[in-house]
Amino acid sequence: MITINNYMSVGLSEYVALNPHKYVSSNSDSIMHKYAAEYRDTSEHKQPLPPHIFQLANNAYYHMKRTTQDQSIVFSGEMGSGKSEN
Repeated sequence: MITINNYMSVGLSEYVALNPHKYVSSNSDSIMHKYAAEYRDTSEHKQPLPPHIFQLANNAYYHMKRTTQDQSIVFSGEMGSGKSEN
């Protein structure tokens, strides 16, 4: 079995997502719960999870709550590239 991470971070708050045009198990509810748990975990020794759209959403929410500043997430890509799939 080959595991492919479809998300890559570029800098502190930019992500690149690759659409394989098939079901991706990394977008399942169980994965979402892992990223939600990472968001709530404040311990110093936690192991960071790999980049993911759920992590980007958690970070935007965290910064919005902490700074009271609006946050934006921009999706860019060609028509049919899967921007509305997540």
